[in-house]
Amino acid sequence: MPIIAVAVGIAACATSMTTAEAQRRQGREAARRRLERCGLARQQLGVRTLGGPMFTMDRAGNRNYLDDDERDRAIERASNWTR
Repeated sequence: MPIIAVAVGIAACATSMTTAEAQRRQGREAARRRLERCGLARQQLGVRTLGGPMFTMDRAGNRNYLDDDERDRAIERASNWTR
């Protein structure tokens, strides 16, 4: 009987190690995605603060240019993303 108990204990330990490794992998992947999104948000903030015309695209592909107030709001939103 003790041999069976040891074998079951080893299998349970291996399963928990596999689960822990999967959780660590998921955590690393989530951190990588956060860093990537943060970098994109910082890039967008830089583009918005440099000046020049800013626009959004509608579903038809038409450019809708932002006025100064809309531009300021877009910059504020982008700066909130990078915090």
